[in-house]
Amino acid sequence: MTRGQKESDSGRAIAVMPLRTLADDLELTYLAEGIAEDLSILLARLPGFFVISQSSTLRLSASDLSLQAKGEQLGVQYIVEGAIRPIGDRLRLSFHLVELPTGKDLYAEQMDRDREDAFNMPDDLARAVVARLEPELAQAELAALHRRVPTDLGAWDLFRRAQSLVSLQGWHEKTFAEAAELLRESVERDPEFAEGYSFLALILAMGRLVGLSQDPDAALQEAEQAADKALALDSRNSVVLGFAGCAFVDLGSIERGLSAVRRATETDPSNAQAWAALGTTYIRMGNLQEGAKHLQHGLRISPLDARRAVWRTLLASGLLHAGRYKDAIEQAKIASEDDANLFWPWLVLAAALTLDECPAAAKDALARALEVRPEINESQTKALVGAEGHAALSDAGLLLMMQHDHEAPIEHTTTDNAFPELTAREVEVLDRIPQGLSNQQIAEKLSISPKTVRNHITHILGKLELTRRAEAIVRARDAGLGRKAPE
Repeated sequence: MTRGQKESDSGRAIAVMPLRTLADDLELTYLAEGIAEDLSILLARLPGFFVISQSSTLRLSASDLSLQAKGEQLGVQYIVEGAIRPIGDRLRLSFHLVELPTGKDLYAEQMDRDREDAFNMPDDLARAVVARLEPELAQAELAALHRRVPTDLGAWDLFRRAQSLVSLQGWHEKTFAEAAELLRESVERDPEFAEGYSFLALILAMGRLVGLSQDPDAALQEAEQAADKALALDSRNSVVLGFAGCAFVDLGSIERGLSAVRRATETDPSNAQAWAALGTTYIRMGNLQEGAKHLQHGLRISPLDARRAVWRTLLASGLLHAGRYKDAIEQAKIASEDDANLFWPWLVLAAALTLDECPAAAKDALARALEVRPEINESQTKALVGAEGHAALSDAGLLLMMQHDHEAPIEHTTTDNAFPELTAREVEVLDRIPQGLSNQQIAEKLSISPKTVRNHITHILGKLELTRRAEAIVRARDAGLGRKAPE
């Protein structure tokens, strides 16, 4: 049984797969996402049903798996599939509702519409499907689901690129900075694009909270303005409410954020991000029971979500603060399996293991965190594990691992500090490269892992705008490094 099945084994679960667009057409792609979104929202309101978040279905949309295998991965009993095909000046949309695991078609529909009327199709499709599944559902609710079409579809494309960037490349300063720039360009192209403003607010607010912002004060001001603008433009859109609400919570406006994320879950019960944000908000307010319930619901309705490691780490952090160390350890371990490129779970795991009196395992966990991210600072540590966790790591002497890696003085420095952009540990690594040492030998000299050495070298090349190790050797020797191996 998959984790998705375990987390979605109550009620009748439905997955609305992204509609296939049988043409290379950005407008049709946007239309297909709108149809899937409207269907998910309406179906999630049916009593006794819950709908898997689109974040999870998108991850399987390009897969070659059979429909039955996709259903098993998602843990659902029903799947809605469809496609849009251009035929001259008209569009043909077809869809069907499939029962699993039998693969039986329960309902099929085909619609032809003029292309100029294309953006009315989500309402038509939603009415057709919902009428079959739940005739008494109030049709009046459709008005609240209407998606505002961006005046510039290029703005929407930039928004999607920013989401993909964070999802695929992880949570780092560079990633957040690049995503913020894409979103700024998005709202510049379409000043009324509420989703763009809301996601910009979230990126800036969260980056500031966990120490990924180069200018926290500027990020605070811009995030507040972006969140306000997003809600002013569209306060009924679940995506906007979820992102902006989470941003307000991260900025410290708990009550305002709570109100927004609550409305996000009410507007679209399949919005997993909103449920996760609601859960995180309750945990910050000290209500672990309510917070854990909502976070786990978000994980259940989006079992393949790229953000699930972050959400599960936040749950682990809440359990840690509540003194439930063994539960925190369990959730942090799962989170570390979900995303090997995220240091958060390992840091929370290290604190939980320390408080649970498992010092050797805690040291290993912190070492793994430093392998993923060699530069973890105090503000990031406190943001994730709280004052108690930070104090426990300090009392156990584990914070010295971070200080040793990044803050220890260097006895063999160069004259006039030739590389101010590098950390102390990076200079130490750079000093060994011209000596002809391998990564393994450098690791042994500095008492760190070979993977940490590789990470340091990657950062060195990036910061010095180099592409090859040989270029680093030349730069190091020119600066007086690598001439004498340290004792």
